[in-house]
Amino acid sequence: MRWSSSPVHAPRDRRRGLALIVLQDVLDIDVPPTRVWGWLSRLPDNYRAWHPAHLSCRFVRGSGLDVGAELVMEEMLHGRRHRLAVRATLVQPNHLLRYESRFYRGEFRLDRAPGGTRLTTTLEFGLSWPILGKVFDLVARLVLARRIRIIHAHMKEETRNLKRILEAVPNGRVRDD
Repeated sequence: MRWSSSPVHAPRDRRRGLALIVLQDVLDIDVPPTRVWGWLSRLPDNYRAWHPAHLSCRFVRGSGLDVGAELVMEEMLHGRRHRLAVRATLVQPNHLLRYESRFYRGEFRLDRAPGGTRLTTTLEFGLSWPILGKVFDLVARLVLARRIRIIHAHMKEETRNLKRILEAVPNGRVRDD
C-alpha cells in the first residue's frame, strides 16, 4: 500500500493566479480503475457507508457523473453539520473527476498502478481574487489551521475507507439500506 499526505501549503496556481491551500492524499487500491469509478458514480447510494460522518448525498442536477452534474451532500465536520454543494467541471470516465463549489475545488484522479488503481484525492481552498486570495490564504492558515487539519484527516479517512470497501466487497457496491 502506498500512502502519502502532502502538508498544507499555498502554491501559486499559474493557470488562474490563485493563492491556495492544497490538501492531497494518494493511496493504491487493489481493484481496477473501472471499479473505483463505478463506485464513485453511485455516490448517492454509497455515501453514508463511505464515512461515519456522512449523512446524505443526492443529485440536484443530472443523475450521474457528467459535466454540470450537481450533488448536495451533508456531513458532520468538527462537530458541526455542513451542507456541501458541488458541480462536476471535468469528467474523464475511469480516470478523472474534477468538481468545484463556491470556495473550494477538488478532484479524484484514478491512475493505473501495479495491482490496481492509484487514487489521488485533492482539495484546494482559496479565493480567485489575486490580492485578497493571498490575504485569505495567510489568514486561513493561521486562524483555521485546526479546521484544515480536521478536513485533511477526514479526507484521509475517506480514502482509507474507500480502499477497505472496494477491496472487501466483490463488486465494490455498498448501500446503506
